[in-house]
Amino acid sequence: MSPLLRMLGLAIMGIGSVPCVSTVHAQTFTLHSPALSAGERLSQKYLGQGGPRKCNGQNVSPPLQWTNAPPGTRSFLIMLTDTDGWGEPNGAGFIHWIAYGIPAARTSLAEGEANSSSRTLMLGKNTLGSATYFGPCPQTAGDQPHEYVFSITALSLEPQALRPGLNFSELWELVSPHELNDASLSVRYAGEFLEKKPPYYARLISDPTYQAAERELSALRKLNPSGVDEKSEHGKRIAFLLQLQSTREKQIADQFNRENPGKQPR
Repeated sequence: MSPLLRMLGLAIMGIGSVPCVSTVHAQTFTLHSPALSAGERLSQKYLGQGGPRKCNGQNVSPPLQWTNAPPGTRSFLIMLTDTDGWGEPNGAGFIHWIAYGIPAARTSLAEGEANSSSRTLMLGKNTLGSATYFGPCPQTAGDQPHEYVFSITALSLEPQALRPGLNFSELWELVSPHELNDASLSVRYAGEFLEKKPPYYARLISDPTYQAAERELSALRKLNPSGVDEKSEHGKRIAFLLQLQSTREKQIADQFNRENPGKQPR
């Protein structure tokens, strides 16, 4: 099994940030972070901001450091994956962040450095379709903790071998023949930092149109626990339902604001 897919199955129990070093191939290739320490809560600034679930983190990429890359390494690929989420085909979870084209001479990324492409780093598209870092953000505050895997893969590809803006499927096809070794660290996180519910929330969740879309979305997710191809019939239907919910929420919010001009939603 390829290191990229193997990394998506790593598991560490317990809320907080727990370093995890891959034992595949040479055991000395390691990934760690001064900001992700055992027993500590994941800082809000590294969490997602906005998005479909209205997360209110700051979307700052955490600092990462790695050591002992294997011989023949020419570049690195770094990813952040919610292994308990869904959205990518083939059970690849929800991809929050893809960074590649990182030269072999580098051994770290500074905090916030990977929020945009640079001369020594290219960003791929996450599951939301954006070439940016989108931090952890489980669906609801009551959701079970999700596992988030920060992974690094050493590649025999030159840093400029790939174009920027690749999604996971495109990247996987291009880099899999060039993987040398991998390392990872994992955290588990629940939705403590989700944005507070807007004042129109009770009206929204009791709306028949919104409820019907939510029931159908739930059924489709149960049928496709490993995610769906966005071009498939199920994928197109899910995209339609999410857009329907978004449109309906805007309509309800606008109506609420007209009726309550002094209570603007966050």
